[in-house]
Amino acid sequence: MAFFSDGTRNGGYLMSRRQILDRISELSARIDEENERKEELEYEIKRIDRAIERFNELVSDMEALLG
Repeated sequence: MAFFSDGTRNGGYLMSRRQILDRISELSARIDEENERKEELEYEIKRIDRAIERFNELVSDMEALLG
């Protein structure tokens, strides 16, 4: 009976192989989602950095005109 299994056949885990594979699949999907989110945030940071650089250039140009 699998209900009374001590998990030794599954490396000590008290889940069936199907449950373990399903859990791995779920975690892999979550990792993929997190990686996509990370890439989106990195892109956004780069976009903001470029905007800040343009702003700093404008400020420098205005200071040069005033000075």
